[in-house]
Amino acid sequence: MAERAAPGLVLAMAAVLVPLAGCATRRLPAPVPMSAEEQARLLRDPTDHRRHFLKDESGGDRIWYSGSFRLHDGQRDVLPMRVRNPSRPVVAASVRPGADDGIVLIDPSSRQSWMTSGQAANQRAPVLGPRVNRAAPDHVDQDIPGFAVVAERFHFDRLTVSDAVLLALAARGPLGELSRGTAGGRNQPDLVMGADFIRAFSFVAFDFPNRSVFLSASDPYPDSGPQALGEAPLTFPGGRIAARGRVDGEAADVVLDLAGAFSMVRTGVEPGTPVRQVSLGTFVLRNLAADPPEAHGLRPLDEPRLGAAALQPYRVVLDIRRRVVWFERPE
Repeated sequence: MAERAAPGLVLAMAAVLVPLAGCATRRLPAPVPMSAEEQARLLRDPTDHRRHFLKDESGGDRIWYSGSFRLHDGQRDVLPMRVRNPSRPVVAASVRPGADDGIVLIDPSSRQSWMTSGQAANQRAPVLGPRVNRAAPDHVDQDIPGFAVVAERFHFDRLTVSDAVLLALAARGPLGELSRGTAGGRNQPDLVMGADFIRAFSFVAFDFPNRSVFLSASDPYPDSGPQALGEAPLTFPGGRIAARGRVDGEAADVVLDLAGAFSMVRTGVEPGTPVRQVSLGTFVLRNLAADPPEAHGLRPLDEPRLGAAALQPYRVVLDIRRRVVWFERPE
């Protein structure tokens, strides 16, 4: 088990972040960047990542700590999606067992996981060192960076995640564009779980018709049987979750942007550009419309993105263990 952060560091974190947590509860319309002084106070005394049995393998523009997102074998959970029209994977979590004090957006298009500074204070999540890693989002159009912190544990209904490394947004208030338009009232996310979180599981299933997310820590995904519509190779371009296929005959790794409310996004197209066919392995979608990334607050990617609006009739299973994406029609 990881050691707790030094009391002095926790007090330093609280001095910066507790005022920010108060701002977050007022549902600010946009995050307000921390001042240079606030950031300096936050980074004054980072916690060595080795105290949490993590290995810092970050390099270039990639932040990665091996040993993060620890799970217990046999754990599994089914979580209801809280956002409709279209359904998207916003689910409840808790910092303390039994407390519904966290709202999580699961976003396979985000390489890293994120949290508000207020939630970092709530979790007493220290900044990791001795090298402090920071990065700005590269999937949404927002320039505010985040600092790598470690949350000792957080809980879903029947599943616990330990030593989760996330980027704490260096801002007061909500997550802004990282919320992907799901923010509002009781469903405003204060955490985003990205591809780094998803890859810790044996599989994650997004059942859009039944508005639920199934997480399995170690059990393999059973054969789809008669519900199967097709399958595609699971790939990780740039650290994101994608399916290998073709878009109008052109080979592509298609990012599965299940947090996006659109059907498809492609760089360099006009809004509503027709897409005749998307083939993901043996699964085929026809007659979609693609928008440019800027129409949805996104940064351009080399890969096209397939959004939740195109996948509402289906169950999408990310079978991490077998590196396969299954597409099914649920009962």
